[in-house]
Amino acid sequence: LKVSVTGVPVGARARVQALCAEHGGVFSGSLDRECTHLIAMLSPADAGKENKKLRAAHEWGVSVVSYSWVFAQIFTHGCARECDFPPDDFVIVDQLPPRSALEAVPSEEAGCLEGSTFLLVGFASDPEAEWACNRILLHLGGLRVPFYFDTVSYVVVNTSMTLSEQDQRLVAELAARSPAGV
Repeated sequence: LKVSVTGVPVGARARVQALCAEHGGVFSGSLDRECTHLIAMLSPADAGKENKKLRAAHEWGVSVVSYSWVFAQIFTHGCARECDFPPDDFVIVDQLPPRSALEAVPSEEAGCLEGSTFLLVGFASDPEAEWACNRILLHLGGLRVPFYFDTVSYVVVNTSMTLSEQDQRLVAELAARSPAGV
């Protein structure tokens, strides 16, 4: 595997680079024809903008995946399907808050969640909150995973929305497993 990134915050980029080295992959700051995957994290503000790496990836047949794919690839020992991990944060909504949520986090706290994994529950109907949560987690060095693994450190439940039946079952199951509850 040879991966490159576009739109990925600095801390997350460094983590991808370290994980590539640790697990036998190659990280490239620039996208070339030898790259097998491009990890893309695009904000809604990026939706209509030209992205040279994305364009080249499509032209060269490079798989474009989300940041979560890297970890799924490790957890599944190389069996994560690219089609299950479309690029992160690409939610087209009329109005999303600016990246001011990140500006409120002191820079010295960047990376304080390093090594922690997060599952977000109840955010499907609230793309603004989901987008903001993703960016904050990444800025602080945390990782959002797309589904529950035994290695999930924290489950974040959006209590401002009514949970779907599936999310309610998941929260109940996790609460039953945890001595501290959810």
